[in-house]
Amino acid sequence: MKNAINIISQQNFTTQLLDNLEHLIKLGLLTNIWYGFSLHRSAKVLWLYTTNKKQLKRFFTDKSLKTLEHQNQLDMIVLDTKDLDFQRDNGNYFSKLYLTEAHWIYCSDKVVFSSWCNEMDFDRFKDSYTQKQKLLATYGNEFVAQQAIGSWGFYIKSFQNDCDYLELLVFGITHSKQTLSKRLLRLEKHIPEVKRLFVKENAAEYYLIKDVLNENDGGFNMDWHNALLCIQKRFKRLVHAQMHAVWAKAHQQKLPKSKIPQHPIWNCKNATRHLNQLCQLPEVEEVYLFGQNLQITNQNPTTHYYLLAITTVDTPEKQHYFQGLFSNSNSSSSFTIIQHSRIWIQRYAYEYQGFLKNVLRCKNRIYQSDWHPPLHWYSNYEPFYDDLWQEIKQLHAFYKKKLRKQLQSPVAQQSFSTKILHHYLSRSLQLYLYAKSYYKPTTSHLHTLWNLCLYISPEFYAVDTQLKSFPLNLLDNLEGTYQTPKTQLILDVSTTKKMSELFSLIQQ
Repeated sequence: MKNAINIISQQNFTTQLLDNLEHLIKLGLLTNIWYGFSLHRSAKVLWLYTTNKKQLKRFFTDKSLKTLEHQNQLDMIVLDTKDLDFQRDNGNYFSKLYLTEAHWIYCSDKVVFSSWCNEMDFDRFKDSYTQKQKLLATYGNEFVAQQAIGSWGFYIKSFQNDCDYLELLVFGITHSKQTLSKRLLRLEKHIPEVKRLFVKENAAEYYLIKDVLNENDGGFNMDWHNALLCIQKRFKRLVHAQMHAVWAKAHQQKLPKSKIPQHPIWNCKNATRHLNQLCQLPEVEEVYLFGQNLQITNQNPTTHYYLLAITTVDTPEKQHYFQGLFSNSNSSSSFTIIQHSRIWIQRYAYEYQGFLKNVLRCKNRIYQSDWHPPLHWYSNYEPFYDDLWQEIKQLHAFYKKKLRKQLQSPVAQQSFSTKILHHYLSRSLQLYLYAKSYYKPTTSHLHTLWNLCLYISPEFYAVDTQLKSFPLNLLDNLEGTYQTPKTQLILDVSTTKKMSELFSLIQQ
């Protein structure tokens, strides 16, 4: 083999890592090094083989190892004779995939592997996973049935076992001493499908894992039972799929690609141009089409589509920006879009589950940018209004203080603050939607709120029809001016009367 140090120095490693490897080689602690992509070629691994793992790990502390991994954008795995014997006894797939001549970058005492993969041994490896899962499920089901304290712990044990087998497939060892969150974050880099399991609280934590592990009362809580059960089933399917993929790749077999059916809306040319514009935005993760209806604008029929976009960020400015993408829709199609981040929906899953769970159905999804987890829904859900009546009371007080006197005045012309009108109308529409659907939008975009009211409530069409074009003209005026300081809207008596009538109809 070529000079080892020269081959290692040719790799795109940091100086610190190169120096560490060279030092360990001189000490005789490293006899073989392999470097290459893992199963799905999405991330790289540096496998270090030693005959004395304990002594080597004294040199590589957990902190220094984490630093080197981050600096070099790879995972460093320390193997010893026991690890290689385990792989030989369980089908020999690992050495055939990763510990090959092509991946060797250093060898002082060559490790010899068989080129044959034993299917019976690999089947035994798969069976061991199945048996452990069945055992954990049996105990877990018994504790759940008895509503015993800490029942959720069996789900966590089950997920840890899933991680064990995925790590053996990818790395050749397990990271069983690490937290479940850290293990999942590491696996995500190598198996993208892992991202579909849990909603993230932030870059380093998962919402459901954090919530379950932080239960303070230690009591029996059925809130997340269904969500945990769904994840358990998805995790099991994922492990079996990865086992199948590993065996197929070790034998250079191609797995058939499953074709994802396209949503029918992509066959509508009038809508496609605007949808492409939305889906190409880097912050958009998923888009759902949850409704459509026929609207008549200036005697022209228009198909109106209702969309929900899940994004990486969640700000009022983004909502206005997204709606602006559709402001110039052609005459045959128009759009209303609501936008939230995935973690926002997860945090408000209980309050708004009655509306959002129906919207976020698989059949409604028209776009997905990457592997993303479904939302975790509560097992026990009862629709309720969170402070609705208090908010209505506060809004009514605002109306009496800021608007009622002017609206009832007989003066020929009235001057209204666009900021006050916009605030009152947007809050009124938000609370109207909340009362009708158990969902309170965060957006104050008036056209979005108005169209959502038309979708949610058939009774709202009476408001729209009764006042004809007045509401839309008012929305246009307010949306374009309310952010400009001290802007006033001058209205005559007739228009003031219509606006008062509009407010009364919404309040009913």
